[in-house]
Amino acid sequence: MATLRLVRDETTQVHTLMTPRAAARTTVPALADHPPFRPARDAEPGVVQALRASAALGLALVDDLDGAAAQLDAGLRWLDNSWARLPAPGGSADALLRSLPPGRAGHPARIRRLLNGLGPQRRDAELPLLLWLLTLDGALPKLKPVASASVLFDGGNTGVRGVLSVAELSEGPPALVPDPRTMSGFRADEGFHTSLRHAWIAAGGGVRGTVLWSLADDEGVTAMATDPSLGCAFAVLLGEAGRARAEGVRRLPTGWRRLNPRIALIGALDGSTEGRLTSVGGYEAKLGVVHNGQTVVLPYEDRQRAEDAWEGDRSAQLRPVHTAAQAAKAARTVDMPALLRSLRPVIGVLIALALIGGGTTYALYLRGQTKAREALAAGLVAKAMTRRSSEPRLAGLLALAGQRIAPGTHNAEQAMRDVLEANSGLRLSWKASPGTVDSIAVDDGRNRVYTTGDDPYLKSWDLRTGRQLGSVKGELGGLVLGAKSGMLAAHGKDGTVLYSAQGPIPELLGTLPEPSCTGPDTYPVATAFTESGSRLVEVRNDGAIAQYDLLTREQSACARAGQGGDPRNRWSVVDATVATSPWVSGQLPAEERAVLLLDDNRVVSVGLDGHKIQAEIESEDIPGRAAAIGADEDVVVLATPGGVLAWDREKRRQLDYPVGGLAQFPKVLIGHSGSVVIAGDGGAALIPLGTGGDAASSRGLERPRGGATGAAAVGESFTVVTAGRDGWVGVLDRRPGPLGLLPAETSSTATFDPDGSLLLTDVSGNLSYGLQRIDPGPLAYQQNPAMAEYPVRTEYPASGHFINDAASSPAFVASAGQFQGASNIAVWKRDGTWLRGLRLPNADRGTSAHRIAVGVGFVPDSDLLVARHVDGPLYLWSTRTWKPLGTVALGASEGLGFTLHESRPLALALERPGGADARLVLVDLVTRTTRAVDTPRVHRFAWSRDGTRVALLGLDNTVRFLDADLHATGDPLRLTGAVTAPSSIALSPDGKQVAVGYGDRVTVRDTGTGDTLLPELPVSGTDLLIHLRWSPDGEVLAGITRASVGREGDRPPGPVELWRVGSVDWGEVLCRWTGSGLTEEEWKEFVGPDEQYRELCAEKK
Repeated sequence: MATLRLVRDETTQVHTLMTPRAAARTTVPALADHPPFRPARDAEPGVVQALRASAALGLALVDDLDGAAAQLDAGLRWLDNSWARLPAPGGSADALLRSLPPGRAGHPARIRRLLNGLGPQRRDAELPLLLWLLTLDGALPKLKPVASASVLFDGGNTGVRGVLSVAELSEGPPALVPDPRTMSGFRADEGFHTSLRHAWIAAGGGVRGTVLWSLADDEGVTAMATDPSLGCAFAVLLGEAGRARAEGVRRLPTGWRRLNPRIALIGALDGSTEGRLTSVGGYEAKLGVVHNGQTVVLPYEDRQRAEDAWEGDRSAQLRPVHTAAQAAKAARTVDMPALLRSLRPVIGVLIALALIGGGTTYALYLRGQTKAREALAAGLVAKAMTRRSSEPRLAGLLALAGQRIAPGTHNAEQAMRDVLEANSGLRLSWKASPGTVDSIAVDDGRNRVYTTGDDPYLKSWDLRTGRQLGSVKGELGGLVLGAKSGMLAAHGKDGTVLYSAQGPIPELLGTLPEPSCTGPDTYPVATAFTESGSRLVEVRNDGAIAQYDLLTREQSACARAGQGGDPRNRWSVVDATVATSPWVSGQLPAEERAVLLLDDNRVVSVGLDGHKIQAEIESEDIPGRAAAIGADEDVVVLATPGGVLAWDREKRRQLDYPVGGLAQFPKVLIGHSGSVVIAGDGGAALIPLGTGGDAASSRGLERPRGGATGAAAVGESFTVVTAGRDGWVGVLDRRPGPLGLLPAETSSTATFDPDGSLLLTDVSGNLSYGLQRIDPGPLAYQQNPAMAEYPVRTEYPASGHFINDAASSPAFVASAGQFQGASNIAVWKRDGTWLRGLRLPNADRGTSAHRIAVGVGFVPDSDLLVARHVDGPLYLWSTRTWKPLGTVALGASEGLGFTLHESRPLALALERPGGADARLVLVDLVTRTTRAVDTPRVHRFAWSRDGTRVALLGLDNTVRFLDADLHATGDPLRLTGAVTAPSSIALSPDGKQVAVGYGDRVTVRDTGTGDTLLPELPVSGTDLLIHLRWSPDGEVLAGITRASVGREGDRPPGPVELWRVGSVDWGEVLCRWTGSGLTEEEWKEFVGPDEQYRELCAEKK
């Protein structure tokens, strides 16, 4: 026992020997500071934590019984946090213990007593705990080996090739647990645990005993796995366990069909009984450890990614499959020589018959199949075109199915584009009710959405995926969530109903009693939780205000106020909400109040504690009859026929009207933490009012989006969920349109580096405090898209100044602007180290407007830095000595910089943009000679990276093209249909596409034909485009914006808009929006049973 205590509590050489191997990665933080486990700062690996738990369980077996419960708790903590087991769905671990022969267990009575002390709430841990105790006691029954499979999984920074083995304990209940003889120190995560659960579901109840698994790699027993890639292998091995019990009914001897050890399994499962394989990542690492000649079974949807990542031995094979059953078939091997010897006569006859007539018949069959598939695909696209407005998700997926069944089907891509354009502004959507959704609640802290509609259910959904979590029967409406209390309230036919929202499925708590102070024939107009989360407030149309204690669910107060404070003078209340009073410095915390909109068009508030009445807004201050109200401690918002009125509660004056410039009567109005949700037929918008500390968190959704909206809700983190037509629910997205990426932060310029990264300014207020480098691209799920940011790769700090342009080279980064009233070039090393500032010699004169550097660049393959002054000249420096090398005289820039050739020392600049005497000038930066062409009324230009094409944007709404020698080429491209004048232009790197910005949107056209190549690319908010930049690889277009209000030249910078404009796979874009393909039921209904079901989308949510 002394040794066990030493192993449990102290740090011995054994512990130290185990610690260096991936300690920080494998440690279980949840165990820290719970004896006998070490504090978090010690970062012991999981295997050492498991060793301490094993020692504690050993003491539970042999030490004093009084302390056994505490020892047992250490083992249970490890089991709970190792994520390596599935609870037994049936059967009893105690029955397993009773089945042991007498004398097998050394401490049977102690083990039984420990198990009985667990209590019913811990029965899920009974079986793995028993097996662990039996192993420590030397009494684990003999296991029957079943099968092993070769697996590939993620080992952190590298791929791992391992062997997953299972054995069966026939006396035990059906369960899947780690083998305690080898895996007691193994730990995983929730993702790995999900793969176990999905494998068990796919096994379909075929397992009758306890299946114990073990995982080993080249270094021995595997200590940790966090990869869902093992789900397929677990399902296959569970299937083998089921087959082992059914050997007696097999048609072929066992030796003819077995798992091949040279076939590796990869793949996650979707959780269905069919065991469909879903996509996994990390193929570069996983395939890098494959044996020569080894075959790899993987999800069908990963075939292309695996082929792209494949390196080395070409004798190996990739076998893509759709389901775990197919994976099992692909992984089994057959003794072909023996089989062929026994079937040789039959095979000979079959071959002869096939040679005689099979070839011709098969060719005719294939031709007929092709025609049938083309007809089926055309029919699916036709269905999609008719359903684009009514059922957008289904329409898009039918078009995608048509394209996948018969690639090139006419209008398939167009149908997908139409659906995506019509539903832009939604992160994802799903059908929540058959006809209508009438109320929504959002718990973005727990990633859940709740809905009620025209079917009698309260439904719970996963906010991240749109998948239904469960439902509760009940005819309900008017959902309200108390985020702090973890409760839902809803209006039911018998009153206000309370549910617990702590778990994924709401749990009924009960119906609240009717308010005691209300009159007959009244109804609730509003229900709200107080800010503290301890009370629920219900306001009735007669002015009764009832409060309920959420612990007891009993009424704690009820008061009815009326005109002049007399309850006999009943008010008629149209709508109500609950908000804190405006806080006053030096006073106690403000009282929460019910804020009431009365039918005489006044707004009053009533204290929930003191019940004092206070006038908030008089009727003459409200433009038109209000119909809905929202409020917080600073602002009251009212829905009126002319839009939403925002009212400052402290100063008692109008703050904004109509809010957001939306001058229509909103169908939905929700005030939330300094912002307001406004929704109607034109979509939904979340508009910051600028008075609350949280208002900035809602930026990016100011423009209505998402289509017609009849109900909406907003979460604590400003996640907005809306209900549209036909029972569809959508989550608003900040990304602009179907091709939009999340906008980058506010920046006064944006410059792509050759490696694809983007240089932005670090803006605060009207000044920039240096630069920062980001990688534009898809981001992981964010609870609040308005607060999502691209990770900063490198920062280039500086004192506050104005920045107009930025550039980088393999060694340096520079910005051009104005510092302390003078033109300035700031230079950093590429790693972010400040280097120096450069002045433009003898450049500044006159006012501040003539003391600005407007452009900067590093000349490729040379030691030259070039900058342009606002008055026109180019200035050159050596990047070896940083000494000035001279100037090139040019005409006024009007704020435009210049463009450099990607490989030659040439610059292109525009003089006097927009003027009748505008000229385009080509500058040789070595000889400092120039060549110019007249370009009257041209105000923007773009130069392809290879210098072969120049695009000129004129004030006459035309784009003209020049070749490398500045000679006109082709016909002018006339820009028609624009509401505003074009403001910016960019050429793709190969010069074959041109992007033109018009205020708040961009069009992309073919430079040869003028045809529009992509849908219009809108900006995410209300800012206006001033410049466009195309990434070097042609995949991303960036738009530099300015605020839409303010004087020209003084408007603050806006976010940098980003769009994907490379080779667009519309099927992939559609799948990212829908999150999943057609279900098997939808496939049978719309595609038909004759065409084999296929998963159209990988998991995109």
